[in-house]
Amino acid sequence: MLPQGLEPTCRSRVIGRHLPILIIPLTAMGVLFGLWDRLNTWDIVTHPFLVLQKTFEYFSHPIGFLNWLVYTAVLFILYYGTFYLWNQKRP
Repeated sequence: MLPQGLEPTCRSRVIGRHLPILIIPLTAMGVLFGLWDRLNTWDIVTHPFLVLQKTFEYFSHPIGFLNWLVYTAVLFILYYGTFYLWNQKRP
């Protein structure tokens, strides 16, 4: 039970359910950039056209797109699997 005034509103529940659908694919792309292309977080600011070029390369080549799909699927499974296991009723 949360203290009065801290109950989640309907809008925050909707955002909480749908935000991972946006964030997880972006996270998968960031993991791919970091692992395979050796890009870092600040490269978005220092080399934005390189980041856009790499993004288009991933989505234009079937293997790159498949890699992104696999990473995205694994992150979804980890996120929702953990969410499901955490919210199970305990004896």
